[in-house]
Amino acid sequence: MTVGRVAVCGGDLVVETHTGTSEPIVVVHGVSSQRRLWGWLRAESPHLTLVAPDLRGRGDSVDVTGPSSLARHAADLDGGVPVAPPAGLTRESVAAVFADRIARTRQRFDAVEDYVDFLVSTSLPLLDRGDPLLRAYAEHDLVDGSVRLSSDAVVADAEDVFFGVSRFRELTMPIRLLHAQWSVGADSAPNVLTSGHRCSRPDIGHPADVSRPRLHDHDCGRCRRCGSKNRRRTAKRVTAQ
Repeated sequence: MTVGRVAVCGGDLVVETHTGTSEPIVVVHGVSSQRRLWGWLRAESPHLTLVAPDLRGRGDSVDVTGPSSLARHAADLDGGVPVAPPAGLTRESVAAVFADRIARTRQRFDAVEDYVDFLVSTSLPLLDRGDPLLRAYAEHDLVDGSVRLSSDAVVADAEDVFFGVSRFRELTMPIRLLHAQWSVGADSAPNVLTSGHRCSRPDIGHPADVSRPRLHDHDCGRCRRCGSKNRRRTAKRVTAQ
């Protein structure tokens, strides 16, 4: 594993790279997370070569200055994916919906264990408090008892994710998109695209198809709801053909 810096407008993004046998895969965390989120993916698939940045306003990139938005992250990372807003969500209600994630930026935690308890009781209820990867995630968040997360960046980015203008249709090459199988709970629809969806791209002459791979069994051990024996769906693939 190596950790480097990439110069962007307003400072340097910190990027963690894990070298495997696959082609490099840039993995980008959500608006209220940081790069250690990908520890679980690394543990499950150590053959993957992962390039994991802390986005501006998060983790080791918390001091990067300037406004935060999808357009800004796209300029930082050359990316961007459209996400449909959940039913009932409005631009005005984003701050309230993300209140639990913002709350941790206003608290101090005397010990990592206290912060782990907070995470499991709020935004990460499926995880096991004793998971060493969760502890590593929490340790990366905290410095002197404070969470390295900009609340302004979280709200601004969330508004832009759901209500901003996406540059996804500007892509001019085939892509593969992997995303979580759930959004808000077991068997709920993914936030990005659903199985069987076809995203028309007449401007470059091909559609993007979503397929659902077969289920497979494996030992999980990290999910409190599923237990140690878990039937988990593999990530769905979106492949532009």
